[in-house]
Amino acid sequence: LYSMNPGEAVMLAEENAAGVYADIEQFPESYRPALEALKQKHPNWTFVRQNTGLDFQTVINNELQGGKSLVYKSYGDYCKEGQHSPNWYFASEDVLKLYMDPRNSLHENAIFQFEQLTYNESYHTEAAVETFLKNTFMNSNSPAPKTDMTFSHIFWAIGAEQQVSPFHLAARVYQEQGQGTSPLISGNYPGYEGYYNFFNVGAFASGSMSAITRGLWYASQSGSYGRPWNSIEKSIIGGATYYSENFLKNGQDTFYLKKFNVQGSNLYKHQYMTNVEGAAGEGAKLARAYTDEMKATLLLPAGV
Repeated sequence: LYSMNPGEAVMLAEENAAGVYADIEQFPESYRPALEALKQKHPNWTFVRQNTGLDFQTVINNELQGGKSLVYKSYGDYCKEGQHSPNWYFASEDVLKLYMDPRNSLHENAIFQFEQLTYNESYHTEAAVETFLKNTFMNSNSPAPKTDMTFSHIFWAIGAEQQVSPFHLAARVYQEQGQGTSPLISGNYPGYEGYYNFFNVGAFASGSMSAITRGLWYASQSGSYGRPWNSIEKSIIGGATYYSENFLKNGQDTFYLKKFNVQGSNLYKHQYMTNVEGAAGEGAKLARAYTDEMKATLLLPAGV
């Protein structure tokens, strides 16, 4: 449960112009100095405390179970507790604590893993989406392949329709697709020409199918989320619907909560990736969308 809802927090913050920030006063003392420093630099950011009611060590113990928390092979030995697969290792308790404690992420590069991911028309303008995409493969002012719309317009329009942050959608695609060279979004993969899977939904190796072939097979099937995804727009709409229905509507309304589910009746389950750095990495990409004058609502967990 939240100590206040985001709307109430915004009102309190706007009412307080004396340098004592009512939204930050809701947090434990250990959070406040870093939040106050951020607030002074970014007065349009509002911080909302999310009361989990959970003991931190109990959370860590649960997130260490069952391969929920992994680190890539390039991490130092102190981060690893045995090999999980060729490229991944079980995370050590120390590195998991580093990524799970919100107080380690109260700086500009990591804070946006806590940004609220539902659509807000005053925050999520088409121009802001265009700014975010400037450093990605989707930065062109020309229409996206085989469409009559730019990527910025596609993300903005779909975000408004699905009530999902278009920054979130763009960050998810950028996280999944990198430089944009994957066969999953080329539309030219042999046997699956004309199909797209921008969010890599269902793209994992299974039986004789590689992650790429299974992801495109999934995109080609008639079924949920508007499949088959035989256009870029359909793929992005489908991915947006998938994440809205499966995460946002379950209360997993930030990158952090999608990776570390510390709320609701589904604790430590329904987590969309195992990489302990995943939420922080997506947050860092999302941070690039923000200029000093832009507003943001950030939901930060705080336990007992």
